[in-house]
Amino acid sequence: PMSGRGVVSTPAIGVDGRIYVGGQGTASGGGAAFYAIKPDNSGTKWVYQTGKFFRGSPVIDGAGRVYTTSGRDVLAFDSTNAANPFLWRYTTRRNLYSSPALDADGTLWITGADRNLYAISD
Repeated sequence: PMSGRGVVSTPAIGVDGRIYVGGQGTASGGGAAFYAIKPDNSGTKWVYQTGKFFRGSPVIDGAGRVYTTSGRDVLAFDSTNAANPFLWRYTTRRNLYSSPALDADGTLWITGADRNLYAISD
């Protein structure tokens, strides 16, 4: 379903079975991309080109928002909106090598190579 592109992060699986994973970018986009793959293995629901590497695994909250890190960016996607899944991006000073974690109140926690612990909440 990823058109022969390599997977470079551990996947997360949504309540509908959709698989979210970072991988190599599409042939036209190059670099790296974030994929939402249909659970029946019939193809990709959507692809978001990031151009930056993935080191951590995505995490999904109770509302279906998917969070991941790519290069220096924290990215958020709406898993229910295939036409326009991108929600927001937060860019840090240095690369992010960890997976994001969610606490009970919905705060997203990420550590960076800049020796900071980031807490992001609505």
